[in-house]
Amino acid sequence: MSIVMTILAVIAAVVALFLLVAAVTGKEMKIERSITVNKPVNEVFNFVSHIKNHEQFSVWHMMDPQMKKEYRGTDGQVGFVYAWDSANDKNVGAGKQEITKLIPDQRVEFHLRFLRPMQMKQMLQ
Repeated sequence: MSIVMTILAVIAAVVALFLLVAAVTGKEMKIERSITVNKPVNEVFNFVSHIKNHEQFSVWHMMDPQMKKEYRGTDGQVGFVYAWDSANDKNVGAGKQEITKLIPDQRVEFHLRFLRPMQMKQMLQ
């Protein structure tokens, strides 16, 4: 077999492997992050379950601290909605975040809706 045929066979094998991986891989994406916080669980939960506290570490809030913000409901309770709209930074855009489920000292679930610059819905836990 000539060198050219060997190179073509290797390229064909790589392309076939790529197509096979693409065919069996799901279309959904899951992103997970974790961090260890040296605080009591209830203290961390009480902080994270209040959306207004997220401004202290939100990259989007840091990009446009003057964005328009709207709150509906009681922060830290199921049904609380935080909406934002940035006129100054197109990357911050507009959207809403709603607390959908609370399991005390264990879990906070959010429904996140991006309205601008792209439309997308995401459930966060």
